[in-house]
Amino acid sequence: TSVVVLSLLLPSAASFAGTASSLKRSRGSVVPLTPVGVRLHLQSREAAATATTVTTTVSVGGRRQYWSPQNKRRPARLNSPSTKNTKRKVSYGRKARQARPAQRKIISPEMYQLFDPADPDDQAREAALRKIPHAKVLTSMLGSWAKSRLVDAPERCYEVLQHLRTHHATDDLAPNEFTYSVVMNAFARRNQPAKAEAVLIEMIQLSGLTPTPVNMGCVMNAWRTSSNHNESTPEKCLRLLELMKEMSRETEGFSLAPIPFNTVMDTYATRGMATEAENVLNEMLASNGQQGIPMPDVVSYNTVMKAWWKSNSRDAPENCKRLLTDMMRLSQHHEQLKPNVISLNIVLAGLASRRRAVEAEELLRLMQNENSVVPPPNAYTYGSVIHAWTKANADDSPDRCLQLLMELLELAKSDKELEPGVITFNSVLAAFANQGRAKEAEDLLRFMMKTGRAPDRVSFNTVMNAWSKSDSPHGPEQCKLWLSQMRQLAERTDMVDCLSPDIFTFNTVIDAYAKRGEGAEAEAMLKEMSEVGVRPDIVSFNSALGGWAKSDVDDAPDQCKRLLSEMYELAQEYKELTPNCISYKAVIEAYKDSGRNEEAQQFVKRRQNVLSSSGNEDGDSQWMVVAFIPIRGNLDD
Repeated sequence: TSVVVLSLLLPSAASFAGTASSLKRSRGSVVPLTPVGVRLHLQSREAAATATTVTTTVSVGGRRQYWSPQNKRRPARLNSPSTKNTKRKVSYGRKARQARPAQRKIISPEMYQLFDPADPDDQAREAALRKIPHAKVLTSMLGSWAKSRLVDAPERCYEVLQHLRTHHATDDLAPNEFTYSVVMNAFARRNQPAKAEAVLIEMIQLSGLTPTPVNMGCVMNAWRTSSNHNESTPEKCLRLLELMKEMSRETEGFSLAPIPFNTVMDTYATRGMATEAENVLNEMLASNGQQGIPMPDVVSYNTVMKAWWKSNSRDAPENCKRLLTDMMRLSQHHEQLKPNVISLNIVLAGLASRRRAVEAEELLRLMQNENSVVPPPNAYTYGSVIHAWTKANADDSPDRCLQLLMELLELAKSDKELEPGVITFNSVLAAFANQGRAKEAEDLLRFMMKTGRAPDRVSFNTVMNAWSKSDSPHGPEQCKLWLSQMRQLAERTDMVDCLSPDIFTFNTVIDAYAKRGEGAEAEAMLKEMSEVGVRPDIVSFNSALGGWAKSDVDDAPDQCKRLLSEMYELAQEYKELTPNCISYKAVIEAYKDSGRNEEAQQFVKRRQNVLSSSGNEDGDSQWMVVAFIPIRGNLDD
């Protein structure tokens, strides 16, 4: 009956002909500290003496590194906050993945070569298949192919499936639901959901097998994780869910768990479609476990709250709080709905993204209450609240961030799972940098290094940004000093991948000089970054131009014109370095401040003529702005 139902509901095999043919390819006490007391604490020797050194191997680019400021052979702590209270090895994303072996070992590589779609040899294939005792061995072999990093593994798995359907339809090697599941999984792992679904259609219409929830869930998950983020993807998952619900009512033993429903909701959540995700949740609640629809679990609620967090709705935090309240109420009768720490962290993330720091900290205090029904906070919880204060950028944001960090460090003495990661420290550094409180940001970075907590590139960039934004006349020198320390640390620890200066590092130093009218020094940094292999961008050149424009040297306009000419020369090879309005405004400002207004007007006219003759519409639109800058008036007006 289920096969008939599915045959009626699913598209015909002919409609998938094109796709099928393409297949052949204890929380301690909190110690409150005043801002002054915190600074004293950061600078004290006791902080370094009482700091616990974690002996962890840090993997950078596939190499094992050992380092800390006290002992270069001792590993640094580079753990970042996680939504789970589990220790994780440090990974540096794409570079770490690229350093892994090209492929894992597969079972029967000889068989893999035989099932090349471009070289079919049925006799050799049949001889090799006779050596396989039963279908379980064959499924394990295909599973190793599917999980490998071989690009054409799905096509070879499908080639085996076709051969089995043709030559072994009635014996022990006949394809079953496990065989189909492996082939679908092979396509799903390589971001080919349409081909995975085509295999599911063939399983039903050509083999007459009844798919299991695992089979259909595999295809649904393939659509969820695919890179195709258009509006039709959620509908594809929802259509598969409707088929699964129909089968659960018609087929004995076909029972649904919350997982496929959660998959559909997550597909909506990644696109910020909160209302649609909550509709699926409400359907599960309305069924009350009847009609083949299960009751939701904590993941269901967490997914809907994530959807609200990612949405553009202004009342998203209120909706997250409402759902959290519903979870707490329903958990009295349904244990699987009891909120976990991830539930609270999602609500906090929603509050942080909307700069509602006070409410975020109130929720943190609720989690700290021993009599509360919600779980206690973890390191990620504190990190979210700190991030909320950083984004709020209130007058007391840096002090609140530092206060929370001190609380977390105190708690970490009794629970190592609460050790703050470098991301948390960087959020506090950013709070100081946003308000130009460079000395306090510098103290915190020194504290990290003194206590064996390894900073990263962002840590150094943030401190340099704090000095750049500060009112100190020594800001540029401090930026250059930290740039030098950053390089030395990268060389001494062999951690070039995460500590070498980047474009943002040099632009921050250039900006520090430019804001203080030190054009020559700003241009010197522009040349230095080129010498070390960091290519300047338009921001780099515009900052150097601004430095010359603000300088008090007599030939500032000439220096700006010379630098502008260099930009035009480089733009012939790198289009992104073509001067823009900001570039031209800096040159005109240099003329104005030097009292050379007539030359400024001539410069504007010449540039207009050049752009008009070249038919540069973008240039014309830029000069519509520049030409109306009153040379003799207030340039900012």
